Amino acid sequence: MNHVGTSPEKHSSRPEKPAYRVGVVDDEPAIRETVRDVLTKYGCVIETARNGEEAVAMIQQRAAAPATAYDLVLCDIRMPGKSGY
Repeated sequence: MNHVGTSPEKHSSRPEKPAYRVGVVDDEPAIRETVRDVLTKYGCVIETARNGEEAVAMIQQRAAAPATAYDLVLCDIRMPGKSGY
């Protein structure tokens, strides 16, 4: 691919943008898998949780090491047990 005003050599030497770390929380496997598949295509690093309890544990674990904290958490708001509210 050639970009106007940019040589191919210069364009290909750009540093890679770091991947966003995204948590996906939903009690429905099909939703988790679909969101994971779509965001992975955009270069995101995805971790999933099946319920609110798992999500809280994941977030607490990542919060202990700020360099690995989530950039975004997508959460279903209606789940059995601990909801996404």
